[in-house]
Amino acid sequence: MSFTHVFFDLYGVLVDHTGALPGQYRAALAGFMAARYGGDPKAWAAAYARVVADWDSYYADLDFNGDDSLTQVREGETRVLRALFRLTGQPCPPPEDMAQLVDMYQYPVASRCDALYPDARAALQEMRALPLTLGLVTGVMRDRAMGLLAGAGVGAWFGGPLVTPEAAGYFGKDESYFRLAFGSLPPERCVVVEARPDHARLAARLGARVVLVDRAVRYASEGARVAGMADLNGLPALLRAWLAEGETA
Repeated sequence: MSFTHVFFDLYGVLVDHTGALPGQYRAALAGFMAARYGGDPKAWAAAYARVVADWDSYYADLDFNGDDSLTQVREGETRVLRALFRLTGQPCPPPEDMAQLVDMYQYPVASRCDALYPDARAALQEMRALPLTLGLVTGVMRDRAMGLLAGAGVGAWFGGPLVTPEAAGYFGKDESYFRLAFGSLPPERCVVVEARPDHARLAARLGARVVLVDRAVRYASEGARVAGMADLNGLPALLRAWLAEGETA
């Protein structure tokens, strides 16, 4: 049986979340906040840098494993934004306006960033010629994920399901995320491209073919159903080979 869909994780697969993204996101957030609330973008950027340096203190008492994990994520974002107003000396919005800000700020900020790995961009571009539907299965919240794809100019290339914590109803990627992505598709028709071995194993256990992107070359082989790659440069050729196998099977 040949496959029809390829599902990507975001961080570590498509988006350079430890290299390019942090600085871009800081600048984008600073510009957004200064335009909306006033003040110097440099002051907002410096405030965010201070928050990041003390990041754990804003989230330490929050539980992302419970039934209300999405509410906990929202509370953490609210704390961060309040800290930015305090550190810049700008008036903090009233609660209802702060709630609206938490709801809406991630997409316009993330969409000002282009942190796609160069090899990811090249692979996605080449894959457009293949008879495949691209989707996303990620633990990144939806507005940020969609904003990052849009900012990189590749959002329109993803015509398949975009499964994020909001779709699953909780924070913490597990087997159900993949089941939601596959929907009525047999897992054998799906390829999953992951950056974490534990997530790769979940998808493989369901029956999907899996590519584990190991950019730091840290992991041993994950078995016959998991192909390892250091980046996405070889992904289009591998997919073409797998498609050819399906045609002759």
